[in-house]
Amino acid sequence: MATKLIGSVEVATEASYGSIGTTGVPDGTGVGAYVSMELADLAQIAPIGDAIQIDKTGPRCGRYFMPPEPLVPGAGVEPVKRATVTLDAWIRPIGDGTNFATYAGMPLYRLLRTRLETLEAAVNLSDAVAAGVPTTTTWKPTTAASFSDGMLVRRASGSLASYSAVTHSDAATPLITVSPAFASAPTVAELVYPMTTLFVPRCGGDPDTLETVSLRLTGDTWRAVAYGCYLTGLTITGTGDDSRGWRCSMTVQCDWVEYVATATPPVYVQADGQVVHSLGAGVVQSVDYQQSAVTAPAALAREYTPCEDQWTLTLAWTMGQAGCGLSWLGLSKPEAVNTETTIELTTGDYEDAYADDYATGAARNLVIGGSAYDGSAGEGAVIFIGAALLASDPVKPDVGQDYLRTMLDYRAGRYGGDDGVTRAANSSFRLGLG
Repeated sequence: MATKLIGSVEVATEASYGSIGTTGVPDGTGVGAYVSMELADLAQIAPIGDAIQIDKTGPRCGRYFMPPEPLVPGAGVEPVKRATVTLDAWIRPIGDGTNFATYAGMPLYRLLRTRLETLEAAVNLSDAVAAGVPTTTTWKPTTAASFSDGMLVRRASGSLASYSAVTHSDAATPLITVSPAFASAPTVAELVYPMTTLFVPRCGGDPDTLETVSLRLTGDTWRAVAYGCYLTGLTITGTGDDSRGWRCSMTVQCDWVEYVATATPPVYVQADGQVVHSLGAGVVQSVDYQQSAVTAPAALAREYTPCEDQWTLTLAWTMGQAGCGLSWLGLSKPEAVNTETTIELTTGDYEDAYADDYATGAARNLVIGGSAYDGSAGEGAVIFIGAALLASDPVKPDVGQDYLRTMLDYRAGRYGGDDGVTRAANSSFRLGLG
């Protein structure tokens, strides 16, 4: 008997949405190499079966029914089917790049790319602080071209990690400005690591810059191939047991699914980085972005550094697709028409300042850092929300634990502190990978 569990999930990039061939039917045209991804939990597929059909409700002279007529693209071909897949994966950076030379080959990164745009840093890139007088928010780079406006960056102090976001990259001076401020000024010759940055652009996302993927799902006695796949929901958590590993839960829409010959599930390919967790890196908030009358580029001081216990970030997109009769998909390339970003942070601290923020509508740049282990390149991760706003009263404590917790429920506000024209500049949400 077959189980409903998925033995492997393989991800390949599509050259065009749906991998449609010359007959208008998805046939794998332009699909790249499939790579099996590392999962954090058992995966199961929603029922693949509800074929798109035309219900026949014509007149009948008795108590009987007329069978529906499924859409079948040609003789001997399965009816048109769609599916939703829910996947849980660890967030694991590229490490030294042995198994994946670039992020473009990572299955998790490929899935995130279906809805998030990217600023890709060179693999294992680092840049030394040049001579000058560095501050907690500015320094002279050795190579200014290593940084871009909106890019996330990391400093390392042993096994501890500190993160911020570039608000200004001046190649002429040169000068790098970041917000929020680091805890201390970098020293000359210290290494700063530019990070590959995935982001929700301020203008909603150009579908032409995003990529859909194909999934190959293999169970114990079955295999399905899906084309035209993209994220419709993303949740990242730093909760769980004491390891506080970063888990990425994704809802993937598959616009064309078909069963193929069964095969043995392949072994997943694991990146060389360590699984990101919330130990060894902190949560940082900047001074009030709005009330400080900050102009671009923002160089905001650190205001709060709460001792975060657990957190959950949710990204939800309202997707829109125009109809298209030129292919059997019946759909055009999907586009996000609305994006909502929410992060719920639980801290053991309580400060009157949180209540003040809620009362005054203060907006602060919020950074949640992840472990970077020995501080080398290719490690660590960070989440950045610009102009984060408290959406609920933090004075009401969480009493579901053995002791009181402060619940900080944030939403992404309208941020304009970046002095740049890149699509990442002034973006509301960013995820940086080492």
